Amino acid sequence: MLDGPQSLTVLRAPAGFGKTTLVSQWVRSHRRPGVWMTVDADCGTRLGFWRRLEELFRAAGEGLLQTTEGRAALDLRGRVIRLAAAVSRPTVVVVDDIDRIEDGGVLDDLLVLLRHGERIRLVVMTRTSAAFSEPEVRLEFQPQVIEGGDLCFTPAETASALAGAGALDIDSDLVRDVTAGVPFAVRTLAAEASPADGGAALAELLDQHVKRMLRRSYGRSAFGRFLLRTSPAEEFDADVAADLAQVTRPAAVRYLAQAEADGLGSWTGGRAGDPDARFTFLPLVRSALWSQLRHDGPDLANELSRRYARWSMTHGSPYSATIAAVRGGDLTLAARAIWPGFFSVSAHDSARTVAALETIPWRTLHEYPALALFLATQYGASDTGRARARRLYTLAAASARRLLQAATLGEVERFAFSVIEMVSSRMIGRTEAAVAAAGRVLQVYRGFSAAARQELDGMLASRLMLAGHQFWQAGEIGRAIEVYTEANLLAADEDAEAFTVPLLAAGAAVLGNLPLAQEWIARARRLDWPVDEKDDYLGSPYHLAEAIAALERFDLTAAELHVQAVEQTFSAYEYWAWFLPVQAFVHAARGRPHAALVRLRAAREDTERPPATAELRAVHDVVAGLLHVSAGELVLAERAVAGRSPASAGALMVKALSALASGSAEPAAELARAARSRARDPRSTAIALLLHAAATIRLGEQKVASVSLERAAAVMDLNDLRTPLAFLPPGDLRAVGDVGVLPTAWLSGVPRLFPDAAPRYDLTARETRLLTRLATSDATLADLAADLHVSVNTLRAQRASLYRKLGVRCRTEAVEVAEAAGILTDAP
Repeated sequence: MLDGPQSLTVLRAPAGFGKTTLVSQWVRSHRRPGVWMTVDADCGTRLGFWRRLEELFRAAGEGLLQTTEGRAALDLRGRVIRLAAAVSRPTVVVVDDIDRIEDGGVLDDLLVLLRHGERIRLVVMTRTSAAFSEPEVRLEFQPQVIEGGDLCFTPAETASALAGAGALDIDSDLVRDVTAGVPFAVRTLAAEASPADGGAALAELLDQHVKRMLRRSYGRSAFGRFLLRTSPAEEFDADVAADLAQVTRPAAVRYLAQAEADGLGSWTGGRAGDPDARFTFLPLVRSALWSQLRHDGPDLANELSRRYARWSMTHGSPYSATIAAVRGGDLTLAARAIWPGFFSVSAHDSARTVAALETIPWRTLHEYPALALFLATQYGASDTGRARARRLYTLAAASARRLLQAATLGEVERFAFSVIEMVSSRMIGRTEAAVAAAGRVLQVYRGFSAAARQELDGMLASRLMLAGHQFWQAGEIGRAIEVYTEANLLAADEDAEAFTVPLLAAGAAVLGNLPLAQEWIARARRLDWPVDEKDDYLGSPYHLAEAIAALERFDLTAAELHVQAVEQTFSAYEYWAWFLPVQAFVHAARGRPHAALVRLRAAREDTERPPATAELRAVHDVVAGLLHVSAGELVLAERAVAGRSPASAGALMVKALSALASGSAEPAAELARAARSRARDPRSTAIALLLHAAATIRLGEQKVASVSLERAAAVMDLNDLRTPLAFLPPGDLRAVGDVGVLPTAWLSGVPRLFPDAAPRYDLTARETRLLTRLATSDATLADLAADLHVSVNTLRAQRASLYRKLGVRCRTEAVEVAEAAGILTDAP
């Protein structure tokens, strides 16, 4: 980083991070000409600084200056400019401890030196965040800023440092874990640790060392008391520091500036006292201060932790608030703190928060379902924690349900507990309970007072989306869209819309309302997506909507590309289940129904994926049935939809297509009519009407067919649908086109998904069992009769009936026909 081309480099880190050592080694290794100035009391003023720097330039020799004429200039700024112009060769100017400078004009002068000294490179070292942090400086000079984290040792460097200190027997990995690579901490353990020390012993050694250092430096002074009382805070401003330490704000600003100057912590987001500035202690320092505070006064430590938790809750730090509340022994406050940012936790926040919550006994968590649910979500994200996650989801659901029985429960609490019950019930597969809870969430939300809406402002959209997810997973997509629309109206900005707009696009596309879907897709395309999210979980619904829209144009390639864009997320997220019908359509349209069946079966058996709901499993059964019809396997098609919801619109359409393929037009017409009455979306309605028209055309009922076609055309035109045409076998599509109701343009480019005809074999259960034995065994007829507990004559009669239905003359032909028709089973 130091080797870069920049003219200004700022090393900003607390004491003990090796700033001076690093730069001195860098200067020596490169043999760079220049001057090194360490600021002390004699050069803290502007005039004293430039006198010292001029003396250093003269002492350096090496022809660095062309002239010393600038010494006589009375104007100090002119003196700086002349000094810069006099530098004759590339020169490094190092200023160490620049935070000791008392006159702010010196920093401005140094910038003038850089502007007029083309051959000068400036390297400054500081403990504070003040030097060269202004936006205009960053814009003009684009300085290389090296922070404390950059100076921490890597595992390899930690091992090297220990070896250099003669501590070869100490476990370097443990030291790195305990110290986080902070150089002075590594050096401390190198000097004080023994090879037998484990992680806890090393941490205690380091803690005791820092405590001794703090006691020697500050003792029981007012500044020392200030440090102790602010140690419960992870990141804080001057106002909360003043409140915790019970001092005035100017005193807090002064103390924090001293803490930064002494290398105990640093400011971010501005200078000391700025409204947006936040101070953070070094973790080692804060840990030592906190343990000392707990030792000296546990009650005070708890009270200060709770006070900091309340401040964090109102300043956008829900996880810091949760941790502080748990440390302060107030779990009610912890539950309130974690609720606003429940589903936006980062990996770093998660690790710290889980560590705090794991200290709570499970029997206590029964009283705090929000904390139990948070822990469950974090455990559920790992393979090893799923069993614990399920137990915690169960606990959270039961706890929330019990708390909802309280007659005196406020509307905000009722809303929160309903959300918790809904999410927890959904995660353990209790769909009915989850849907009921989602209904309560909406009921409470729609009856909210103005005060409740204001209190929950900023989180209502995300909670409503959870209710929408529940309705979606339960197959109530229309209701889900209604809730997503309400959530979208609450979205305050484009970042929030990145969560609602893709879901609205997907919902409209799945339901078959393509004009509405296209509106939401267009909005989704214009979103400023978070980094890497468009092709991940957040963007999955958007890609689903795009894929479905592509299918309606019969653009199989575009649909496949949108599936592939997010396919890597399928093992982790629930949207995988909705992409399976899209993939099946593409495979079938390309003449590969068996490939689609293989992928469908593999996806459903993949235990790494989130489990599909019963409603989605029913959808997948219909998809499997359609694929079997596409492959000409009519018996397997009907078997696929026989197990669940045989009277659903999807199952009836599978049976209608099977009937058409087997030449049974009258049953097909009845089945299609029944499917139409049960259809709940435009696409299913149009498919059922088209199948009814095809069947009645075969029956010679042209007028009846025309009525169905007119209704189908109206539904398709209104919703901009074309895929229903692909559900007609090619011969039926031509016959439908000849009626003259459908626009001619609609009939071109329709992919072939289903055969005009396929043999259907109505076998009895005994005949099916016999066929399976004939295919899997070489046993004689006598042996088969014994196995099946029938006489040989009875078995001969069954075999003759079987051969007649299959149209074959021998066992070999029967097996070949059965395999082609897909009617073999695994039955014994």
